[in-house]
Amino acid sequence: MGKHNDSIYGYYQAQQLMFVKYQEDTTKELRKNKVTESGFEEEWKIQFGWDKHATFLKPNQGR
Repeated sequence: MGKHNDSIYGYYQAQQLMFVKYQEDTTKELRKNKVTESGFEEEWKIQFGWDKHATFLKPNQGR
C-alpha cells in the first residue's frame, strides 16, 4: 500500500476501534475455523468496550 492508502486504512481502523456503543459493547471476530479429527476448532477474538477505547488510545498499537 502507498502512504496515502495506509493513512486511509489507519483512519478506518481507528474508527472501528474507537466506536463503542455502550459500556457492555463487545465485538466478536472469528479468527480461525478448521475441522479436526475430534470435530471443529474455532479461535475467536473478543474485544470489550473498555478494551476498544484503551487500544485506540495507545499510539501505533498493532503496527
